[in-house]
Amino acid sequence: MGLIHDKLQLLPPLLYRAITSAYYRGAVGALLVYDITRHVTFENVARWLKELRDHTDQNIIVMLVGNKADLRHLRVVPAEKSKGFAERENTFFMETSALEALNVENAFTEVLTQIYRWLARRLLMQETIPRLCLLDKGSTLETMYRLLRRADVVPVEQGLTAHYYISQNAAI
Repeated sequence: MGLIHDKLQLLPPLLYRAITSAYYRGAVGALLVYDITRHVTFENVARWLKELRDHTDQNIIVMLVGNKADLRHLRVVPAEKSKGFAERENTFFMETSALEALNVENAFTEVLTQIYRWLARRLLMQETIPRLCLLDKGSTLETMYRLLRRADVVPVEQGLTAHYYISQNAAI
């Protein structure tokens, strides 16, 4: 996105703001990924987080993701530093390895789960009367994503099973 971002900076400020606002419009979750072997990528996270928060809803779910966890011997960004940043900025944190497929799916699943929780609180405050649909913990990301795309799906935690309420007119 760097080249595109640089070209957008050449645009008149009003046009730039309109384009960036449209880019972020409707976002309910984001993963900010940095490379644990390159400190400059971690330094840029604060700027990206500020831009994200400037252009999205205040309730956006954000996860800070340190990638390349498999390259422990090349690490330059300590996990403790990243955890501290995530706590201060009220974001979630996880380290992943795309090469080893370590925590990649977990990062997406956690963001989706947090979005569900946020939607649940929002819709319960609106006193929506839904019907019950059960999904077990083994539900695939595709199923969760398909349900998430529907604004009328909300989770309610109960015991060890995830319960999801879906409005009367939802077609699964």
